[in-house]
Amino acid sequence: MLPPSGWLGFSRNGVYEFSALDGSRRIDYVKGPEFEFLDGRGEWTEQGGLACTGSVARRTRASGAIELIDIYGNNRIAFRGPAAGTLTAFDSGGKRIGVVAAASPRPGWREFKPVPNGRSYVSSALRPSNSN
Repeated sequence: MLPPSGWLGFSRNGVYEFSALDGSRRIDYVKGPEFEFLDGRGEWTEQGGLACTGSVARRTRASGAIELIDIYGNNRIAFRGPAAGTLTAFDSGGKRIGVVAAASPRPGWREFKPVPNGRSYVSSALRPSNSN
């Protein structure tokens, strides 16, 4: 539901976004061809291929690796993605921190706890190929 000062937008190039009520609380979500963003505004929220309490962005690198950027306020982050592969944390300067344990709470999803100084998390698992 759109509250006062809420919005819903979409474009021909595949961008879909909203700031709306999910039940009695507000969330923000954007999905585009190259990225996805979710802000749960302090409560655990699942929308599209992301889940978080704070704010997180997701993009797929040219290599096919999934990158998640922990923007703020998260004590756990979940995303749709392959169960195989490692998840590596990087600081805000791009320096490698190390491998982060990720669980599969249900098929097709991975969940992890952000580490101190972690800003970006990259999954080494490649997305499925569409080639025959």
